[in-house]
Amino acid sequence: MLLRMQNLIGIDMTSREVDNCIFCKIVRGDADYRMVAQSGSALAFLDVHPISEGHTLVIPKRHYATMDEMPKEEYLAVQGLVKDVSELLKDSLGADGLNITSASGRAAGQEVGHLHIHVVPRYENDGIRLRFHNRGFKSSLDETLARIRAHVRDVDDSRRRIFTMFRRDAHHHGSERMESGKRRLSA
Repeated sequence: MLLRMQNLIGIDMTSREVDNCIFCKIVRGDADYRMVAQSGSALAFLDVHPISEGHTLVIPKRHYATMDEMPKEEYLAVQGLVKDVSELLKDSLGADGLNITSASGRAAGQEVGHLHIHVVPRYENDGIRLRFHNRGFKSSLDETLARIRAHVRDVDDSRRRIFTMFRRDAHHHGSERMESGKRRLSA
């Protein structure tokens, strides 16, 4: 019999999904891992297939497939550990930089169905090439922004205030900065 569980925020998942999740096994202590750091709600450990020395994964201890399934507070706690691990890796391994990345959903290339954030130390002339390549996608920035703004207008007031948007008629370039919280969506 397949048991069904509900995550704290009501995400329906089977017990088999959690039982078979390699990252849940790591959290439970049922799989080997090399812990780098942890907090109350997140765990950081070395990637078993590193692309550089110190390549670390940071995961929530609770099972969430993607970040949009997580309560904001838990996601921010995971990001707090990402920051701490980033500083630790730069200081201890002498990294010259970092790539911090996460694939959210199958279409984005997520291979393990448990949210995880890669913290990849980078070193001068390491030969690693992580770049977004324009593959011919063409989009009008104004049309895209109009679609985003139309959606924001349609969401309820409690969610709308989390979005900080430029005024409709404003164009911002290079050194101009958005004043967070002061500019509002103009209808």
